[in-house]
Amino acid sequence: MDKITLNAHLPLDTDNCIRRECPYCKREFKIRKSDFESLNHENEYFCPYCGQSADANEWFTTAQKDYTMNIAANAGIDLINKELTKSLKKLDSRSFRVKTRDVPRRNELINPENDDMVFFALPCCNKQIKISEEWDGTIYCYFCGFPHDRKGGEDD
Repeated sequence: MDKITLNAHLPLDTDNCIRRECPYCKREFKIRKSDFESLNHENEYFCPYCGQSADANEWFTTAQKDYTMNIAANAGIDLINKELTKSLKKLDSRSFRVKTRDVPRRNELINPENDDMVFFALPCCNKQIKISEEWDGTIYCYFCGFPHDRKGGEDD
């Protein structure tokens, strides 16, 4: 079977940051697009809020998961609508009538990214993340898990 390549463009805020969600505490934060694109999918990453670690592919928000699943489902739907319908129409004859109807495609829309959250410097990895403005607890580095004091890393 041929390989199918699908493109899903997750929304970015005006600082080119992409939203992430902790699979444990469900709090959201953002990382830069360049950092997202260079993630090693064999590594674990850390929640800036609760410090728990998880595989690279576990940090998608519900909206991002729905969006990417709809894109994948539509690729399958397109194949069904094209190939199965074509095969069934070959069976159509005077003695055997075939009526076909396309499977409806799913919604591939995702909301634009809000410009919320504030930058926090992570000197341990020389990177920045965005966190909730209201968060006043320890901030763990998403990349290495090192704990930082909230007061020390704010960038304006």
